[in-house]
Amino acid sequence: MLKEKVKLVQDSLIDFRIHNPFPKYQDREKWGSIPQEVSKPILEAANMYLNYSWGTLPPTRYMDFFRDGNRTRFEAIYFLRRTVLGSLVLAECIEGKGRFLDDIINGVWLVCEESSWVLPAHNYGLILPDINRKIIDLFAAETGSLLSWIHFLLGSEFDKITPIITARIQHEIKQRLINPYLTENYFWMGFNIQPGSSVGNWNPWINSNCLTAFLLIEESKEKKLAGIEKIMNSLDIFLDGYFADGGCDEGPSYWNRAAGSLFDCLELLILSTDGAVDIYNEELIKNIGRYIYRVNIFENYFVNFADGDAKGWPDPAVTYSYGRRISDPKLMNLGKRAFRGLLKERRLADQHFSLFRILSALFCAPDLLSPNPEGEAVYERDSWLDGIQVMVARQHENGSGLTLAAKGGHNAEQHNHNDVGNFVIFSNGLPAIIDVGVESYTAKTFSSRRYEIWTMQSSYHNLPTINTYQQCAGRTFCANDVIYQVNPDIVDFSLDISKAYPAEAQIVYWHRRFFFERSKEPYIKILDSFQLTGEPVEICLSLMTPCSVELSLPGKMLFKTSDQVVLSMEYQEEILSPRIETLLISDERLTPIWGNKLYRILLTTSSKINSGTWELIFSEKG
Repeated sequence: MLKEKVKLVQDSLIDFRIHNPFPKYQDREKWGSIPQEVSKPILEAANMYLNYSWGTLPPTRYMDFFRDGNRTRFEAIYFLRRTVLGSLVLAECIEGKGRFLDDIINGVWLVCEESSWVLPAHNYGLILPDINRKIIDLFAAETGSLLSWIHFLLGSEFDKITPIITARIQHEIKQRLINPYLTENYFWMGFNIQPGSSVGNWNPWINSNCLTAFLLIEESKEKKLAGIEKIMNSLDIFLDGYFADGGCDEGPSYWNRAAGSLFDCLELLILSTDGAVDIYNEELIKNIGRYIYRVNIFENYFVNFADGDAKGWPDPAVTYSYGRRISDPKLMNLGKRAFRGLLKERRLADQHFSLFRILSALFCAPDLLSPNPEGEAVYERDSWLDGIQVMVARQHENGSGLTLAAKGGHNAEQHNHNDVGNFVIFSNGLPAIIDVGVESYTAKTFSSRRYEIWTMQSSYHNLPTINTYQQCAGRTFCANDVIYQVNPDIVDFSLDISKAYPAEAQIVYWHRRFFFERSKEPYIKILDSFQLTGEPVEICLSLMTPCSVELSLPGKMLFKTSDQVVLSMEYQEEILSPRIETLLISDERLTPIWGNKLYRILLTTSSKINSGTWELIFSEKG
């Protein structure tokens, strides 16, 4: 798709040192035009960093990952450095008085002095960085991009002090990113990928930042063109891994860095070729963008299958600008809502501080702040992503009433959880039956011990455990006989999840059917019908919820938030006996979403069985 456009790059490439993609520091009029409600919190944040004490990144913190698996102690210091540096740069560009320049120079020099920009978790098993081994990981590339944009914005101001600063930035980026990119074939580039495999978010994420470095730092046109051509070929491999529906099997959190970073690449290519390289008319590219609002449940809640967070805004500039490129009002609408939501939270940047995205947001802030047209649809009532086998259905297009999301797929997806047949239910925008998500990453998360982690296991999803057997990881552990049907009143989604379990579970079939009646008295019915071989066994169905659960009557549960009934569930008490388990949560990634506790409902068969049918009926009735 992109490699067909390489000749256009050769003919149309613009020098960003002459034609500016954004206003530089000297363009005081444009920097002064940023709305005050956007610029004020940036200045307030940066004022806290004046005369900043940068602290150290001791090697023993790097070694933590290999000693006890902890990632966060090192990463907290590492990412804070970049956040502080980026905040100071933005504030100086907005204010233009030179107050922040010395602190910026300190930060730039300190980052250039780091032995490695690679995280311990990505250091190919080495306990400390080997400066002779040129590794490009996600955050080496992010750091190179950050310095590239700082060089672009403030290079002339640095040169007034000494040209040594810009020369040092150029040297480090060439040594750590540009030169190794041209000579090495890293796994994330995809050039050695096995047939039938796909590359994940590393590909566009790193490529977008390396593309930035080539465009802003590399002076040689020959090297620049070679790098861009290699990046375009690599991105094509990423696109080859997508189904036509554009679904991101890594989940909505990673859409920001899969689809979102693809968008960064496409924007940089458009900007650097004066629009000559443009593939936004391709239906696949449009669907990759649309995915994020198709799985948006309500406000900043999303369908978070895989290693996704249930709550959090996508990048506003990416989302809005992607929507504008493909003429999609719903995607633009989500970008505006995200911008307003993040402004309210007083944070326009994540810990990675991607300056390209922040600059895009600042200079389209008036558009992002403009109201959406009255009556414009915010959500899609029905979404079916047949490639990744994910469905989302709402009672009403405005997000009120019941919302159901469910999945088939397989257990070797990117950032996989063992969750074939899992589902979530929201009521009037509030979570009732949930996918917990994932805890903070550790050494175990991406190791052979991944499925020892509770959040990855099927018994902590809304799924059955059969005679203690849970689902297994692997491509062959998958859904079969998947059927999706929809009309204005009814959504009917069914699948057989038996192949997701090991042979020892002795399942002949396990048919799970989701039936969503949306007419006068809406309800969601989950119907499980199964046959096992061998002796009768105990079966336990798990349901995860953030709500307190009240066993109000035999065969009925109420799900409550702040003493308000969010959802009710009817079940067959003659077949299933309930027990409520409290899970105390202390993980720093989960607590902002769910608080300090969750509940696991365990519906266990009253007697041992080897065949049967049961149904769970969810409604808003108290």
